[in-house]
Amino acid sequence: MVALEGKPSTTQQRPSNDSPDRLAALERVRRLRETGVSFQQIANTLNQEGTPTLSGRGQWQPGTIGKMMGETFNSRGSEA
Repeated sequence: MVALEGKPSTTQQRPSNDSPDRLAALERVRRLRETGVSFQQIANTLNQEGTPTLSGRGQWQPGTIGKMMGETFNSRGSEA
């Protein structure tokens, strides 16, 4: 990745669909969800642990967790 205006790139490389990191993150999310943990709590946990997002950028969001699990998360912050 090319740095713009002399700034170093801080973006992590996106893991491939079958990378061990991606598979480990998906398994972690699945296990947490099975124990009844909310999307928001899962996102908070992954962010606190420093788990890279699937894109390698930004932070985990509850809506992303819901999409991964095939569930819905509405804009008011509640799970449907």
